[in-house]
Amino acid sequence: MNLGFKRIATSVLTVLGIGTLTSCYGMAPNYARVEGTVTSSEDNAPVQGISVRAVDSNGVELDQTTTLEGGMYYLNTRALGSKVKVVFEDLDGDENGSFKNQSKEIGLVDLDTELNVELENADEE
Repeated sequence: MNLGFKRIATSVLTVLGIGTLTSCYGMAPNYARVEGTVTSSEDNAPVQGISVRAVDSNGVELDQTTTLEGGMYYLNTRALGSKVKVVFEDLDGDENGSFKNQSKEIGLVDLDTELNVELENADEE
């Protein structure tokens, strides 16, 4: 029974997934991590509960998270070597007020990229 290399390779990729197969052979996947802290421009206090999204040049969302208690966030993307837009949105406001939405375009040239952002209060002009 001769299955042939192409058929075997297709079966292995289907079962293991491309990322698993490439990591078995030591090839680095195309992942890049974006992390940072979101603070208020008014008092530099960390802001919790801000939605943070990484979006590619085609508008496809790569990852989404919400800032933690200390204003920290972490995003993982398969976009190493490309540009992404990181979008910060206050979807609900809270007892600390609400903040203006903001976005930053960054190039992911390293495996880890730090992007800290200060958000303005929505009622500031």
